[in-house]
Amino acid sequence: MDHTQEYLCEYWRLFQQDLKYFAAYKVFVVSKRIKMKRRKTAIDRLDLPGPVARALRKSGGFDKLVSRLPKRQELASVTKEHVVLSDIIRMRILHALSRSRLCPCLLKRVTRVADSKLSYHLKILEKAGLIEARRTKSWRIYSITPKGRRALSP
Repeated sequence: MDHTQEYLCEYWRLFQQDLKYFAAYKVFVVSKRIKMKRRKTAIDRLDLPGPVARALRKSGGFDKLVSRLPKRQELASVTKEHVVLSDIIRMRILHALSRSRLCPCLLKRVTRVADSKLSYHLKILEKAGLIEARRTKSWRIYSITPKGRRALSP
């Protein structure tokens, strides 16, 4: 071999060695980045009490816990129903209607409120689908719906 061939062989050997080092370095850097990404989640940075951290790991982690929660729309409809049921007057109306169909004049006596206030509460219950009104000539007769019955059941 002449001097040029020796130089090329040495250069090729060094080049291959550099490739091995580069590949090993790349694997090290990539694995280091993956490990760093795992550590950098917001939940991991919190200083959680031991029992909470263990329960969270046991349930599959924070992301799995959040994915199992009901959707916002489902919670919004349940919240609206709870808001409707959170008033004593509306609950009295529902309980009275669960016993019998009634007209506004009797509901007014049951609840002991003014006409305008009774009308307001009946409108809210009707919009929520918990009661329904049926017109017969000049009368409105109110009755509870199946949804209203479910709302009253414990």
